[in-house]
Amino acid sequence: MPLLFLLPVFVLLLPAIEIAVFIIVGAKIGVLATLGLVAAGILIGGALLRSQGIRVLTRLRSEMDAGRIPGTELVEGALLAVAALMVLTPGFVTSGLGFLLLVPPIRHAIASTIQSRMTVTVATRGTTGGGFRRRDGVVDLDPEDYSSHEGHPPRPGTLPRPGD
Repeated sequence: MPLLFLLPVFVLLLPAIEIAVFIIVGAKIGVLATLGLVAAGILIGGALLRSQGIRVLTRLRSEMDAGRIPGTELVEGALLAVAALMVLTPGFVTSGLGFLLLVPPIRHAIASTIQSRMTVTVATRGTTGGGFRRRDGVVDLDPEDYSSHEGHPPRPGTLPRPGD
């Protein structure tokens, strides 16, 4: 069973799971202590999120300054955004999952898994003569540089489509 199929099922069951956990924890330690734990989780998670976010942004900026594509940093930044939603949502299950995403080795492992399933190709417009620079077999075209009408010849200054 693919993991993508389980995601909607998990999202639909999550409120019921959170309510059940609230009832169990509330019965064991009391309502005020349960609310205190939720509030403490949100405060601690927010502080951790801030420090982790600053680290990822610093790494992202240094990668860009070095002229490299900050792929890992962008994926980790997206995972931090997911962690923020989970940590700041009241609940024990969502906060627990959000806290797991705040642990750098876990976040890096998930980012590596995501990146292994992605292909990133960079194509840039050439700086001389208005031509296009090909990189990794990709040509970067602006919308006005191509036509989607079948059977019409390309406009002057455009590149032919493969097979033309």
